[in-house]
Amino acid sequence: MEDDFDGADVLVETPTTALTEALSKRKRKRAKEKANKASALTSTPTTSTSRPPTKKSKPSTSKTTTTPDDGSIDETIAHMDPPLLADYVAARLKHWSPTLSSVELQDQYLPASLFTDTTQWTSQRTLANLPNYLEKCCRVAGAKKFRLDRAAEEKGAPHTLVITSAALRASRIASALRKYQAKEAMVAKLFAKHIKVAESVEMCKDNRIGIAVGTPSRILEVLNEGVLKLDELRWIVVDASYVDKKGFGVFRIREVHRGIMDFFGHEKTKQRFEEGTLKILFF
Repeated sequence: MEDDFDGADVLVETPTTALTEALSKRKRKRAKEKANKASALTSTPTTSTSRPPTKKSKPSTSKTTTTPDDGSIDETIAHMDPPLLADYVAARLKHWSPTLSSVELQDQYLPASLFTDTTQWTSQRTLANLPNYLEKCCRVAGAKKFRLDRAAEEKGAPHTLVITSAALRASRIASALRKYQAKEAMVAKLFAKHIKVAESVEMCKDNRIGIAVGTPSRILEVLNEGVLKLDELRWIVVDASYVDKKGFGVFRIREVHRGIMDFFGHEKTKQRFEEGTLKILFF
């Protein structure tokens, strides 16, 4: 099963989040009010010697920061606390699955209690800052610091799982986290591009994994094969802020969004959520 949308026919949402749309409407309303006020105060007619009015740029519809790979960072994600994140995920679900009944939507709803509040971490959410983000935000109750370069004794049982939209992005994330690779703690790549399912299965069977990085469909494949274990999983890190130069992001493509929701709704994932030891972080 292909988990990379590059070159495929996919339904992509216009790269504007619900929150930025609301902010944009308020900005446009204020700009229109100012323009009307200025027009009312201006009574001198324009003459042939008058300069034409300067064309003002329209207010930006979203707050973004460019990245070295020509992508961008949707900065609004960083300002969402757990209740806002729960509402955001619910809105994305309703957007991409308009035919679901209220009962079906409720069944897939992720409560705010599952999300970790990362609003206090104010650095830009770039790959260069990802290690620091994990070190600051991946906290264990009662522990001062969690060792990200450690892995459980059980093979194929990561403590951290990073989910992103495409193989190339997953590869770059894995490279950014290479500092946590150790002899007995692999940073595993779980995506389809140039890596067969059988190879991913064998990798999970044969190695102790600390951090796994991948795309939704490959993650689901190895999970269903029984070789990706969630018994030690503490954090699911969703690469939610990143948008590539084509406008692709984890919540802006139907197939990727569906894969993420399928993983969240998987019986093994739900069991870990119910135990209260697994949290979701939006990077």
